[in-house]
Order: sequence, then structure tokens, then C-alpha cells
Amino acid sequence: MRKFATEKDGFTIIELLMASLIITIGLMAVISMIISAFTSTASLSFNLTASYLTQEGFEVVRRIRDTNFNRLYSDDAVDEDTYFWLENLMDESEDSVVGGLDYDSDELIQGKEDETFYINDGLYSYEPSSQETTFRREITLERDCYAGYADTNDFDDDYCGSDGAEYVLVTVEVTWEERETERSHKAKTKLFNWY
Repeated sequence: MRKFATEKDGFTIIELLMASLIITIGLMAVISMIISAFTSTASLSFNLTASYLTQEGFEVVRRIRDTNFNRLYSDDAVDEDTYFWLENLMDESEDSVVGGLDYDSDELIQGKEDETFYINDGLYSYEPSSQETTFRREITLERDCYAGYADTNDFDDDYCGSDGAEYVLVTVEVTWEERETERSHKAKTKLFNWY
């Protein structure tokens, strides 16, 4: 009896096509994950910058308010009858104002909220410099009264009277364009009149 041995020296075309298909699908998955990672990183970078610009907006408003308090209690001879704790942010006759400011601002400027920021040495400002961004920052200040102090008889506020303490609701909204879609980051805080 004779045994026939079959020799197999290589791959068939079907086996090569199947192996190529499996390798191609694997590479496409890896490339897709890399592209997704780059997209997510860019989106995360925009969100992080917007969060930073929002917090910076709050800090600049606080700095301007605190400068007003410091002037009142320093040697600058501020008249207490005409003193207004929100000077350079809004007029005493206004209940609400919208504007913009950058890290170096000494006052809230109406109309700046529509202007885009430029970046120079990592700082965002309205001064044209090397690189324009798509970021814009709108700051809204709204005066209101907090009724939490209404139980104290000796409390009297210029704006709220004896009904409560004056505060300003500060809303900072940063908007930008990302892949032809407008995005925004918005936050609010309250600033009280400590005078």
C-alpha cells in the first residue's frame, strides 16, 4: 500500500486575502483610535482654556472690587458719601451691565464682550499680537439683594435698605469655535458689598 503525501509549500490566495483583511481592519482600528485621541485632546484643550478664562474673569472683577475697598481705607482720601464699591465695573444708577475685560483691565468695558482674544506669551488680551484666537468673554453684572440679613435690626444697605445686603451676580461666559461649531463655558458667582 502506498501513502500519498501532500506537500504544502505556501499559502493559498484566499489565506493571503484573509490575513490582509484582518491586518487592515486592525490597522484601521488603531488609526481610528489615534485620530479620536487627537480630537479629544484638542477638545479638552479648548475646554480647559475656556475654564481658565472664566476663572480669570471672576478674579479680575474681584480685583477691581477689592481695589475700590482698598482706596476707601487707604490714604487716597475717598469721599464716603460718593464712594461706590462697584466703581469701574458699573454705574451706581445701573442694575445690570454687560462688558468685557482682560487680565490687565482696570475697568469693565461695554462692547468688549464681542471682541476675540489674542494670545501672547500665554496671556490672553484684546491687544493685537502674534496669534488671534476664537475665544470671547462676556461678563454680566446684575445687582440684587440678599435677604439673609433681614433679621438683624442694625443692618442697613444703601441699595437694599433694611431688607437685605446688596450683592452682584457675576456671570462669565466664554465662547469659542471648535470644528465650525460654537461652544461655550458659563459660570456664576456672587460678590457682596462688604463696606
